[in-house]
Amino acid sequence: MRSSFLKVAKVQFRLLYYKFVFKLCKNFTIAQVAFKFSSARHFILHSILSPE
Repeated sequence: MRSSFLKVAKVQFRLLYYKFVFKLCKNFTIAQVAFKFSSARHFILHSILSPE
């Protein structure tokens, strides 16, 4: 009884963990793209405002 419960709990936990990691990776990719975009925009604005 107890061992089967633990097995189920382990599987559930693993599923949750993978779901969490997947969501994290997706969010990280979105964040990375957003960061690249914002830094590029910042760079462009900076070069426009203060031409060397």
